[in-house]
Amino acid sequence: MEKRDRKYRRFYCEKFKRMKIEGIKRIIKSNECYCFSLPCICEKAGIKYNTMRIWFKGFEKESLKDFYQGCRLKYSIELLRNKDYKISSIAYEVGFKNEEHFIRWFKKKTSETPDKFSYIKIGHGKYL
Repeated sequence: MEKRDRKYRRFYCEKFKRMKIEGIKRIIKSNECYCFSLPCICEKAGIKYNTMRIWFKGFEKESLKDFYQGCRLKYSIELLRNKDYKISSIAYEVGFKNEEHFIRWFKKKTSETPDKFSYIKIGHGKYL
């Protein structure tokens, strides 16, 4: 009987973890959380950051930070596609308080500055 109880407990524990991970992913993908830190996002979801880091890596095979950064990058590229946004607005929108820091981060991730990326990759340049 005890062996069966452990099996059910483990099943529901895994299900609970998966539910929490999916909740965190949904929050991050909503593009409304980039002004918050990962520990703050985890706290809002009702789980400690270190616990979520371990669970996330175990289920997703990528770190929580990498997932967060990837979503941030996708969102910043999406905003770059819209010519109406300035780099400073995009930087603030994806959670940076400093435009220069955003530019350095973006260049580290894409090997291009946001302006250059916008002209070359997206086609906002007059030479394309």
